[in-house]
Amino acid sequence: MTRGLDPAVPLKDSGIPWLGEIPEHWEVLALKRVLSRLVDCEHKTSPFVQNSDYRVIRTSAVRNGVLRWQGTYCTSAKAFNEWTQRAAPEAGDVIFTREAAAGEAFIIPKGAKVCLGQRTVLMKPQKEVYDSQFLVHMIYAGPPLSEQIEIVAKVAELTESPSLAIDIIEREITLLRKYRTRLIADVVTGKLDVREVAAQLPDEIDSSAAFEDGFGEDDLEGVALDETEADLDEA
Repeated sequence: MTRGLDPAVPLKDSGIPWLGEIPEHWEVLALKRVLSRLVDCEHKTSPFVQNSDYRVIRTSAVRNGVLRWQGTYCTSAKAFNEWTQRAAPEAGDVIFTREAAAGEAFIIPKGAKVCLGQRTVLMKPQKEVYDSQFLVHMIYAGPPLSEQIEIVAKVAELTESPSLAIDIIEREITLLRKYRTRLIADVVTGKLDVREVAAQLPDEIDSSAAFEDGFGEDDLEGVALDETEADLDEA
């Protein structure tokens, strides 16, 4: 990402030790040069309410460029208005954590009604100069906007498959937890007699023999994870 997408482009020293060389035509400039507003948080805690449409962004809600809603909490409309007087976070803006842990950031999604929690900062990029997603990837040095968009698209392409795999695994873990909870409940309430189930099991299961007989991944085709989750939820 710090070299751009053209391997033959002339390079220059960025002057930033951790960054190294960058394409010769890129600029190195202060962050404030690409922002229309930079707003620090209120140095106090917004009140908590049980349910509302307004969410407070805590540092624990921001990890690896993604907003984790479970790390936020609800606040009142009155508190939300007070906490957004200086600047209202809007879709496409970036929220950055300056402590605990520092250096995390994400883009505010459409329709989100969020305000800054403690130790967070609101960044409003100049859209005609800097791409918000690129700002999340790299703050202090950058190429022209057209290249920023190309690089963001390339990063998204390279990370799509790992992200999909992680999502599938997380769904499978959730399904297994649901199944475990249901199984325990059935045993405790007497819906499932484990002695009867155990009596029906063969003395020994040879899994290798089963696969040698032709049972494998192809036999699992047509098993829909979403349908299985729905069955467990209904149960």
